Amino acid sequence: GAASAETSAANLSEVIPRWLMLLGAAMVVGGYVFSAYVWRPAWRQIVYRQPDRAIELFHSIKRAGMARNIGGSLGMLLWSASVAGNLTLAQAIFDPALGNLLFGTRFGLLWLSGFALALLMILSAEKWEPWLRYVHPLAAAGILLTHALNTHAAAAPDPFLAVFSDWLHLVAACIWIGGLVHFALGLHSVRRLDPASRTRLAAGLVPRFSNVGLLAVGALAFTGLYNASLTVGSFDALFNSEYGSALLLKLWLVLPLIGLAGINFLVLRPALEADRDSGSSDGRMTRHLSLTVTGEMLLGAGVLLAAGSFATLPPARTQTRGLTLVARADDLRVTLSIAPGKVGVNQFDVRLTDLSGAPVVDAAEVALRFTPPPSGESARSELSLENQKDGHYAAPGSHLSPAGQWRAQVAVRRAGRYDAFAELNFSVVAP
Repeated sequence: GAASAETSAANLSEVIPRWLMLLGAAMVVGGYVFSAYVWRPAWRQIVYRQPDRAIELFHSIKRAGMARNIGGSLGMLLWSASVAGNLTLAQAIFDPALGNLLFGTRFGLLWLSGFALALLMILSAEKWEPWLRYVHPLAAAGILLTHALNTHAAAAPDPFLAVFSDWLHLVAACIWIGGLVHFALGLHSVRRLDPASRTRLAAGLVPRFSNVGLLAVGALAFTGLYNASLTVGSFDALFNSEYGSALLLKLWLVLPLIGLAGINFLVLRPALEADRDSGSSDGRMTRHLSLTVTGEMLLGAGVLLAAGSFATLPPARTQTRGLTLVARADDLRVTLSIAPGKVGVNQFDVRLTDLSGAPVVDAAEVALRFTPPPSGESARSELSLENQKDGHYAAPGSHLSPAGQWRAQVAVRRAGRYDAFAELNFSVVAP
């Protein structure tokens, strides 16, 4: 079909479930990495004489993450079924479109796979045997893989590399942001420790988590650039599309997130180590660390929300902005839009307003007369437009061939007035 120059704003009914699913996966994946490689070693080496009450809190956070993932997945399924069947969310629950989507589409197969992995994690959540420390994070990574297989990456020319990059990007983001959730709540859970013990613990946590964060940010930067080259493709598309705007919003949230991480590593870490070595801590640095990590956690949740938003938009690389031409015809202002503005089928839209800006809705006839480039390969043609009752007159047509410099005459016929004509010149390129 004809490409459209218009873009669709992100729909909250789709964005929120995606965000919940990503946040839930982050709380699980990031929790396992944080517990195993950051919290437990720091606790054993520094506060080993105290009972570790944070571990049960971390288990609760993971359970909450699993529940969020399940809820987000169900929300995505209902939204997709409602769109497929043109139904409300409530109607989609009992409509056959839901079954058709689940058992007759690629989306449904991947959704069922991810849902089965999430149920496996839920059912075994109460059994914290040693072998489950590997099953749960692998299942969460599998859920992220099913998500990556349902994103723009799966439609790339080289889907294997694109999907792997997108999956690695998701895993790195979940490790970093999910780790921040556990870091912030873990610091809050030990607030009753004496200041010296809290300082020793914090001084051990910051460098360990910084190492994890550096690896995660490096993976995010590398895979993010590659993913953007596939979905955006140019700086013009980055700054002139809704997909690019959502991506820029995500990057603007990442910058202060990295800034706070830099404060923790470059400013608070040396101060915490100095307090630990002196043995005379008043707990002020640990309070500052708790505030900065909480800020990072909130920014991280915003990053995942932005990621869920632009994942629902068509990639900027595949969007076409089309041509928009404006001219004056007697007492009319004529705006001609051509999408995608290339050789082949295009959507033509003429908007008529009077000189005050009010739409002209009563034109008896609006037509486009096309004059092709002077190459002799094509003849003149005409297209009649249909009145859309809001000042727009539109119709599709395959009148623009070959590529080159074209002229369009907009002819407007109104009862009781002279016919009005507007001449517009534009360039047409090959697809």
